[in-house]
Amino acid sequence: MRQMKARIFTVPQFYHVIRLAMRSMPVMRKAEKSGLISKEFITRIMLVVTEVNGCAVCNYYHAKHALESGMSEEEITSMVNLEEGAAAEEEAVALLFAQHYADTFGNYEAEVWDRVLSRYGEGTAAAILAAIRVIMFGNINGIAFIALMNRLKGKGAAGRRIGSDLIQSLGIIFLIPAALIQNLFSRP
Repeated sequence: MRQMKARIFTVPQFYHVIRLAMRSMPVMRKAEKSGLISKEFITRIMLVVTEVNGCAVCNYYHAKHALESGMSEEEITSMVNLEEGAAAEEEAVALLFAQHYADTFGNYEAEVWDRVLSRYGEGTAAAILAAIRVIMFGNINGIAFIALMNRLKGKGAAGRRIGSDLIQSLGIIFLIPAALIQNLFSRP
């Protein structure tokens, strides 16, 4: 695994991401089962988001999956850097949106989302957004877990707060049920 610069997220940001991910998982699964979006496309979306967020564990997992699905290391590197021509033309808009979403922590511009909608249609666009939200959850959780493991090994975790890392890596036991309950009683 290569070294990645992991972003730092707050506990409130993580909780927000959990709520979105819990709503998004069924959307992503349904779209994948119906053939609206392929596993390989989801993997490429997740690689791009992971590159922005810097989760080494997620990067390793999704890069391994991409290699197993036939992508070369050079293709993966070109794709996560969104080099011109690296992504299939039909996926480029989605991958750029995924990068924009992660860069802005979900505060994407309406015009960018409109472009995704017009390119893919409502169903596929919803699946793309769902995949992004699910990997955001995985990234934040993975980054915090790695930071905790590094602390246990005596390595530093510069700029990180141990309480936030504990909550973001282990507190999901409580945060996921809380988010599910809150999602039940609130509007999307």
